[in-house]
Amino acid sequence: AAAERAVEKFSGIEHRMEKVGTFRGITFYNDCIATIPHAVECAVEALKNVDTLIFGGMDRGLDYSEFENYLKKSNIKNLIGTPATGHKICDKIEGAPSKNVYKAANLDEAVKKAYEVTEKGKICLLSPAASSYKIKHRKLERLRRSRLLTLQGFKSRKMMCHFVSTGSLRCAV
Repeated sequence: AAAERAVEKFSGIEHRMEKVGTFRGITFYNDCIATIPHAVECAVEALKNVDTLIFGGMDRGLDYSEFENYLKKSNIKNLIGTPATGHKICDKIEGAPSKNVYKAANLDEAVKKAYEVTEKGKICLLSPAASSYKIKHRKLERLRRSRLLTLQGFKSRKMMCHFVSTGSLRCAV
């Protein structure tokens, strides 16, 4: 009985397939802590309805060929890469059938593109498959900031929620 209560109260792990919210009919998930390709693949398989994937980060010299093949075969329609690894992966998968491949200069640009291309009723997943910072404490602070979302006062106005280049989430009117 105690175990069941604990499971019912468990809200998940921060930044691991964390539902940010649904905006303009698109559901956004934050999986920033997925810094290896296999973690991204697991998130995509678990969520099932991913139409757009935003990925990329610091180049640690990993071999991404298996991940590239996974993306080519996946049901993900829109692939948005950010520097540096995301751009390299985009170069390898560009031209794959049924894939729209985009290179974004930063997360702000990537999320703007996601709003343009993600089908309503589907998911946009931020799951980098790469580290973002060399310094761990800066990364953790970025992840904490990425959870913050303030909706009060914006309900009657047109708004766009997006990740700014620092990785935090904000609402712009």
